Order: sequence, then C-alpha cells, then structure tokens
Amino acid sequence: MRIKTRFLAFLAAIMLCIPLMPASVTAFAYSYSSADYVPEPKVEVLSVNTNTYQDEYEVSKSLKVRFSCSDSNAEIHYVINGKDYVIKNEKSIYIKKNATIDVYAKKGDNISYSRSYTFELTPAVTPSVEEGWITKKTTIKYTTAVKGAKLYYTTDGTTPTKKSPAVPQKGITVSKSTVVKILAVKSGWNSKVYTYNYYMVPKTLKVSATNCKTKYCYTMLNSQEKKAYKELSEYLYKYKDGTISGYKFTYDEINHIETAMSTDHPYLYLSVSGQDEIEEDDERYYTSTKITLSTDTAKYMAAIKKKTDSIVKTALKETDIRKRAKVLYDWLMKNTYYSYEGFSAYDAIVNGASVCEGYARAYAYLCQSAGIPATVVSGTGHGGAHMWTMVWIDGKWLHADATWDDQPSVTYEYFLKDDEFFQRDHLAQENSKYVISPSHMKVNWEKLNSEFDKLVEAIYANYQKGIYTTAYYLSDVTLMGAMLEKYAYDLRSRLYEKGIYMDPWYSYWNEKISIQLRN
Repeated sequence: MRIKTRFLAFLAAIMLCIPLMPASVTAFAYSYSSADYVPEPKVEVLSVNTNTYQDEYEVSKSLKVRFSCSDSNAEIHYVINGKDYVIKNEKSIYIKKNATIDVYAKKGDNISYSRSYTFELTPAVTPSVEEGWITKKTTIKYTTAVKGAKLYYTTDGTTPTKKSPAVPQKGITVSKSTVVKILAVKSGWNSKVYTYNYYMVPKTLKVSATNCKTKYCYTMLNSQEKKAYKELSEYLYKYKDGTISGYKFTYDEINHIETAMSTDHPYLYLSVSGQDEIEEDDERYYTSTKITLSTDTAKYMAAIKKKTDSIVKTALKETDIRKRAKVLYDWLMKNTYYSYEGFSAYDAIVNGASVCEGYARAYAYLCQSAGIPATVVSGTGHGGAHMWTMVWIDGKWLHADATWDDQPSVTYEYFLKDDEFFQRDHLAQENSKYVISPSHMKVNWEKLNSEFDKLVEAIYANYQKGIYTTAYYLSDVTLMGAMLEKYAYDLRSRLYEKGIYMDPWYSYWNEKISIQLRN
C-alpha cells in the first residue's frame, strides 16, 4: 500500500508539471497504424457536358457524382444540409440544385478526414443550329432539358436580363450576321449567358488593298465596330500606329475588331487594344482604341510590293480565278524554300525562305493583291503545329497548303481542296471562327476520347508483350484529324502514367496510325 501511495504521489507531481495541450494538438498527435488507417474517399463527377470553371457545371438535368474508396470495407458518408447519409462503395448520387457536401470514410471507430465539395449548376442550352456560318435566312431554336429553367435573349449585342424577351418556342430568325445571347435561369441554380455568333456568307466578294469595306471580316462586325475598323484602317494603310476615341467598347468588342483586322490582313502583324478604361454597372469599357503594327512594317511592305508587282500583273491577266490562283501558287513555290530562318510573308517573298507561317501569309498576300479573297488558318497538320491558306473561289472557301505542296518536289495535292479532303490531316484551331474550316466540323468528343483510350490500351498491351510498334485504324476522317492533335499533346503523358518511358513516334496514312516506341 505504501508503494502504491508513493507511486500515485509521484504520478500527480509529474502531471502538475505538464502543461495542458490544446485539444486540436492532441487530435493531430494521434498516429494511425496501418491496420486502422482509413483512406479518404474519392469523389468523381460524371455526365458533365462542360466544366465552365471550378465547381460550376453545365448540365441538362442533374449532376451525377460517384463516390468510391480504396478500402472496400469502409463506409462512405456524405453530409448535405446537415444530414448524414451512408452510401455503399462505387455508388452515385444526383445533385439537382446548388449544394455543398462533406464526404468522409468510416471503418469501425476510425474516421478519415472530411473534405468539402461545392457543386453549382447552370442550365445547359442546345441550339438547333451551331454558331458559325449561315448561307440564308435561318430560324434557330434554343432549348433546355432542365425543368423550370427559363430562357431570355437579345440580338443587339447587349447582355440579356430577366426583363429581356423570352426565347420564342418557334425560334429566333437570323437573316444577317448576328450575335444571339441567351440567358438561362432557374431557381436554386446559377444563371448563365450563352453567346452564339452567326455570320452570313456574302453573295459576292471583291478585294481592294486599301478599302476596308471590301474586306470580308469587316462585313461581319456591328455598326460601331465597323466605324472603328474603318478609322483604324486609315493608320493601317499608312503602316503607322494610331489611337481613336469616341467609342465605348467592351473587351470582347475590342477583340472582335482585332480578330477581323488581323484576318483581313494576314500578311501584317498587328494588335488592337483598349485604352482609357472606365467602369459602369460593374462592366468595364474602353473609350479609346489603339492599333499597333510591328516595327518597320512600311519598309517591309514596300519590299514585298516591289518583289511581287510583276507576278501580280501576270496573274491578273488570267480571267479564270482558279488559273490566277495557280499562277501565284507556282511563283511562291518556285521562289521559296522551307527554312527555320523565316516565318513571315516578308521572309517567304523577299528572302525566299520560311516555315509554314510565312508560306501561308505570303500566299494570302499574293491572292489579295490579285483580287482573290484570302486569309490564313492556324491549327495542326499531322498533329504538329501548322498554318495554311484559305481562298474564296466559286462562292466558297477552299484550302491551299503551299508548304506541303513544295516538299520535296512541287505537287498540287493540297491546292484548292475542300474541307472534306483537308480534314484528313489538318485541324484548325477552335478560335478560327471567321472562316469555314475544319474547326466548324463537329467532332464527337466522347467518341474521340474513347478511341484515344483504345489506342493507349493497345500500345500498353503490346508493350507488355515486348512489341514496340502498334498499328491503329480509324475510318472516321473527322475523328482522325482530332486524334492526331490529341496524340501530339496527350499521348506521351498518358504512356508515362502507365509506366512506359519510351518516346512515341508516329506515321500516318489515310485510315492508319502507326505508333513506334523508341528509347
């Protein structure tokens, strides 16, 4: 008894000397053993059309969310609106309005850390006609599958509100180049404005080097943007920087003007920027607009004109536009060779050496100088970064790739070809919106991702067998072009995830992709 009393006194003395630790420190000081550790559950969002920004999802009906945990013996819990629910492994729930949920896993008396997820929903809108080019008066229906959602619209470029007209059930009729904006609202959801740009194809096209009214993209701007474009052109055609005022443009409108001017003058490097920023009703506007050209533009353009005057005069003698385009095409390929020493129209025409960008811009300049509307398209060719030219002949846009037709010997395989031909191995950027091009051809992204996954699995299966070459066939030419672009950006990283650290090299012909793994 005496020993026990002395021990308790000793223990009490020790306890008096130890300061109390905060509860939070005590909690984090606990160390799980491998036997009672509970991993955090995984939350995966499914059936989502578009991720507009973090935690906001554009959906047609509801948002499907799946829960899973690497420990199959653990229960998965989620807490929503203060109520705790248990869900079995690999099960899903449907989010039907904006919500925040807390998710954690539990096994016996042990609980994983809880993680919070916020899901905000916006009603998805489906147009009966995708934005882009129209050739005639068109009625377009805008619908949503979200019950209780309401749609409002404007066609004058302003942002719609709940006071704007409701979208008619019969649709909205577009008879000229128009920007249609749709506001989708639903109680308990986030509202969202969708913008659809429709461009009416002009019946005739004529080009004048110094008259902006004859330029193609100029015709697609709204009245204020046209006025600004015209004023800025007075500086442009003198090859000088300049600033205009008297307008109140949004950032998007400034971008419209810059895109139109750059597309109409593909042989120049220019930028259009907003100046003197003001704020009204939580919107930012610019009251001045500045055009800036690259250094020595006037000198370079004088040299280009001097070099091409003779061939342009020769081409103009041809009344058949296709023959005229061919005269210019032949001259460019005869006088230019592929070289990394150049990239501009000046480099291709004056120095005679350039990469694809110079070829494309030079041919656009030659065509415009000879009265043929032309512009350039940026994108990919065989999966690599590429640029080519598009020209307006016989009432439609046709592709011309002088770079590829000039190597190793002159051919006409890629001269004045339509979309269907070019989409086999060319894919335009998504923002090439002013020209009918492969970017407007519909790609089934779900199918594309599925086919790409099959390709990765085929490469991996062969790799495990010691086979380092994989052939893959795809008959859908639209998907093939998109597949080559996806290959260029994603294949190496996907193979790394599977433990394949060899470099994938590929060759492509018609419907076949051949992938070879190299050290």
